[in-house]
Amino acid sequence: MVKRFSGYFNIMARIIRKILNAGKFSNKDFQSVLTDENDGRYIQLMQQVPQIVSAERRVNFLMRTDLTETFYSALENIVLQDDIFLLLLLLYFMDRAIEPYYKRSTSFEDDIEHFDALNINVADTGIIILRKVKCDWSHTQINKNLMGVLAEFYYIDSCQVPTFKIRNHIMDPLILSTGNRDSFKFAISPLTKDLMLRFSEPYIRKNERTGSDQYLFRVEEILSEETITEEVFSVITTAGKNKVDILVFPEMLGTERMLQNIRDRLRDCTEVPTLIVFPSIWVKTNDDLNNVNKSCLLLNGDEIIFEQNKFGEYSYLGKDGIRVYEDINRDRERPKEIHLLHIKGLGRICIIICYDYLEQENREEIVKNLCPTLICTPSFSTGNFDFQILAQSNFSRDCNWIWCNTCSAANHTLKEAEVPTIGIITQLSKKCDLSDSGAFQKNFKGKTLCEKEECDTCIYYADVWFNFFIFWCFFFYYLISFF
Repeated sequence: MVKRFSGYFNIMARIIRKILNAGKFSNKDFQSVLTDENDGRYIQLMQQVPQIVSAERRVNFLMRTDLTETFYSALENIVLQDDIFLLLLLLYFMDRAIEPYYKRSTSFEDDIEHFDALNINVADTGIIILRKVKCDWSHTQINKNLMGVLAEFYYIDSCQVPTFKIRNHIMDPLILSTGNRDSFKFAISPLTKDLMLRFSEPYIRKNERTGSDQYLFRVEEILSEETITEEVFSVITTAGKNKVDILVFPEMLGTERMLQNIRDRLRDCTEVPTLIVFPSIWVKTNDDLNNVNKSCLLLNGDEIIFEQNKFGEYSYLGKDGIRVYEDINRDRERPKEIHLLHIKGLGRICIIICYDYLEQENREEIVKNLCPTLICTPSFSTGNFDFQILAQSNFSRDCNWIWCNTCSAANHTLKEAEVPTIGIITQLSKKCDLSDSGAFQKNFKGKTLCEKEECDTCIYYADVWFNFFIFWCFFFYYLISFF
């Protein structure tokens, strides 16, 4: 990101922290200040920082020549004051005044830029400043908190997510240009109904914190790696030909060798989904101390944007009623990294693997504080009820969800009917009719109810419309054609 702005965003971060520390404020109170052009706070800002507040009480857009030591000194003098509504008014103008110049100054040397925050004082303030990216299905929200003051940027209060290390990635908006399109196309692939994984028998290790014995398990191997590799490659190329924007695979059916093989082969392909959530890879180490279950996000089938680790250990009830845990994340002192991909049109995308999504505290902490607009959830689960009841849980925050399970998991339970639903893609869009479940959610049937004759190139598709008018034009066209 452009370093010349870090001082500016540092001040914004300090203001936000100071306001948050002061406690709750009424949006009604702030609006009274904002709309009263005779308020003395306006006069103070006009006199001290005329670079951003005009004589007409309007936003002045900043130029490079405005970012002087005198300007920053004036901002510092205001920040030292204790008038919260003065600081709110200043934040309001700072947010809007810098955006045009910042936008002009931002260029992409690479397809993806990786950064932690626009400000560099995160350690001192606990505030992460980020630029807002448009999400085409977002609705107008009534924000009565500090977020409602901001229009061009937003913040994450890292103090509210103390267990997470947040990594941000922003994609060149030209890569996923909507052009004349009217929707995004999402897809999932359960891949196979065949037995693919061999798990270990439960083994005992000392719990790192308690010193007590604990039963654990790990993934030992993929039984038919060549077969699943060809299946993954076939799905990707087919989805690419069908203009899929995001393709999501299940959990645990990938390997490092498979990932490299497919990346090498896709370099010769011209039609590939823009984003691929590769089958998560269960990495076993010799001492089991560094086992991980990670999901890789690929750009155009080649570049690895990030690797998202699973945090929570799946567990099952073994013999004699003993609970057996997935043997990952033994180093629990290491901060949990959560990755956010910022894309114009899609908003903010993150990956939350299987059990991490089911765990309420973890899910809500991420959704509430990081404000993702799309969550991708690879899964290897013998049940689907818990996932189904959560399908619409994040609609109030304008967040869509792609859940992809695999029929292969049914081989690890005696109750095949436990997995009748193998995936869900929600389709929240502007003016979506929530009274009609078929209009905002697609559920895909699994092994026991599947209508596909073969698993070869198993793909399910769903469109998320962002042009409501065009959607209904197509709908009525097909309706008339039918009759």
